[in-house]
Amino acid sequence: MDNQRALRLFGFPVMIRPGFLMFLLLVVALYGGTLGLWTAGALAVFTLVHELGHAFCARAFGCTARISLDFLAGYASFIPPRPLKAMERVAIAIAGPATQFLLGIAVLAAMGVSPVSRVDIVSSDAATAIWWAGVALAVINLFPAIPLDGGLVLAGILEALVGERGYIIAMRLSLALTLGATILCAFTDNGRQFLPFLVLLVFIQIRTGRTVQVTAPAEARVKIAEIANQIEATNTEAVMQIAIAYLTSGAPDAAVNWALSNYRQYPHPQYALAIAEGLAQSGNQLGAMQWIERAIHECHDLHMLKQLLLELPSIAQMARSSEVQSAFLSELDQRRF
Repeated sequence: MDNQRALRLFGFPVMIRPGFLMFLLLVVALYGGTLGLWTAGALAVFTLVHELGHAFCARAFGCTARISLDFLAGYASFIPPRPLKAMERVAIAIAGPATQFLLGIAVLAAMGVSPVSRVDIVSSDAATAIWWAGVALAVINLFPAIPLDGGLVLAGILEALVGERGYIIAMRLSLALTLGATILCAFTDNGRQFLPFLVLLVFIQIRTGRTVQVTAPAEARVKIAEIANQIEATNTEAVMQIAIAYLTSGAPDAAVNWALSNYRQYPHPQYALAIAEGLAQSGNQLGAMQWIERAIHECHDLHMLKQLLLELPSIAQMARSSEVQSAFLSELDQRRF
């Protein structure tokens, strides 16, 4: 969780990082003129729409989601109230490019532009930009190679079929497909424009493949603990990411212990919320409420705290309760005097 303020759109926190704005300025500089402006604007809108597709689908499965827009990419992160099934993860992965593609087609249709007619597509800078940002990039994103959404779809389907080793198989298939596509594009005139993207994709896959291992949940928690040992209690974002990793791997007790140990060293209200979430997931509603009240008492920015409450699925269900509302009102009354 970021300490920066995030915009909220349809209830989702949306963090627009400086790198995203730099990327849009770079697009304007590269393309120039009205084409550059249309392309940057279309990329901004369709990237956000893409991530909203992921976020809405994740919410449908009970997750809380947040969106970040950064250099070259956007991403939607979500916290499930339980380990998600493989096909639920597939649905979330498909939802992003599907939403982007459908909106792109709808906008082009409203403009009277056929998405399969080259003459129509290049008829204006607006049509070209919207076709690339809304339609072409959505299709490219479904290429079955990790870390693209198509690769995550492939991994989810394989996990549903063969279990946890499905991700490893998907990684190997992704690399083989990407290498094949790279070779094919190198020998075709129209394909050479995709070479920089494919080479970068190969690099990412090789780097990821060296470290990725599919493990049982217990082994995954051991690996999380190994990383956690290197984190300082004052590194709020890293501490919270570890807590979330424990929560999403089905280990609420480990999340509570981790957040509590860091809270003792650095009593931050976000750690109190992580403890409350772990307790709520374990069924200890009374304990969760006590830690929510502690977070309310210790947090200087109560508005931000309300937003953070809604990002953790189990305590988000408690956020609108009369007890939590009373705790906020009581704290506000005390601060007036």
